[in-house]
Amino acid sequence: MKMVSIFRFSILLAIPVFAQTNMSVNWAKVKLDQSYLRSEWIPNQSELFLSNDNHSACDILDIINDELISIPLLEINAFGAKWSPDGNQLLILQIKYQNKRRLNSLIIVDRNGNFVKTIVGYTTKKITPIGWSSMNSAHYLLNKKLHSHSIKESMIEWSYPVIYAIGNKLFKKENVSPAILLREFSSNLLNITTSYTSSLVAFEEYGGHLWVTDPSTGLIKEIGLGNAPSISPNGDFILFMMLEDDGYELTKGDIYYWNRKTDLITQLSFTDDRIEMNPSISADGKFISATTYPDGQLLIGTIR
Repeated sequence: MKMVSIFRFSILLAIPVFAQTNMSVNWAKVKLDQSYLRSEWIPNQSELFLSNDNHSACDILDIINDELISIPLLEINAFGAKWSPDGNQLLILQIKYQNKRRLNSLIIVDRNGNFVKTIVGYTTKKITPIGWSSMNSAHYLLNKKLHSHSIKESMIEWSYPVIYAIGNKLFKKENVSPAILLREFSSNLLNITTSYTSSLVAFEEYGGHLWVTDPSTGLIKEIGLGNAPSISPNGDFILFMMLEDDGYELTKGDIYYWNRKTDLITQLSFTDDRIEMNPSISADGKFISATTYPDGQLLIGTIR
C-alpha cells in the first residue's frame, strides 16, 4: 500500500524540543487506512513497527519507500515484542485459544514480518520476551525464569547486557554468570526499554514513575511521573507520555522529553483536541513518532 511521503505532509505545529537550543519539532499526520495506538522505530532501520491497542494486529511502515507491510502471520501478539540490535529480527508472541485455554508461543520473524524460527512452541506457560544480548542471542522469561536462545544454535553471545524485571525486582545479566539483582522496588516494573547503542535503560514502575539505569556505572535514577519511555539512540534523552483520566477514560495526554545531561523535562505537545501517546525515536535521531487516542492516528515529528 503506497502513501504520501512524510516529507510532503503539511506541518501541524512547531514547538521547542530542547530548552537549551534552537531546535524544534514539526509534527505531521500520516494518512493510513488503519488506526494504530502504538508505534516503535525499528533499531538501525528506517521502518516503524505499528500495532493496535490490544496488540492483535501489527504492521511495518517503510518510511523510505512509502509502503505499509502487513505481517503475514496469524495469531501474532505484539505485546512486549523485542527487536534485535540490527533491526533484522523480531522476538514476538503468538497466542491462540484451545478448549477455552490460552496457549502462548514465542517465534522470531524477519523485519518484513516473515516467519523465521520457533523458540517456544504453544504452551500454557507464560512467556515474556526480554531482549537480545547480540544479533543472534535472544532472551525470554518462561514462567518467570530467564531462558536464552542462540539463533545460530551456538554459544550465547554477550555484546549487550540484558536488563529485565520479575515482579518488582530489576535484574542484569551480562555473561554466563548468574543474573545480578540491581534493585527491588515498591511496585512491579513495566515497559523496560534499552538503547543498544548506549548503556541507558529506561523503565516504568507501576503507578507511573519513570526510572533510568546505566548498567555500566550502576546508576539508577528516578525521572518522575510518566509512562512508556523511549530512549534516543545515543542515550542523550528520553521521550515519554503523561496521561490524565477522569476515572473512566483518558482526558489528556502529551509527549515529554527528559534531557540526561541537564535532568530537565520539556513538554513537546500542547494540543487540546487530541491525546498524544506512545512516543518513539528514529534510529538516526531525526524523527519522533507518536499516536493519538482514541482515533489511532500516526504522527511523525521532524526534529530541527
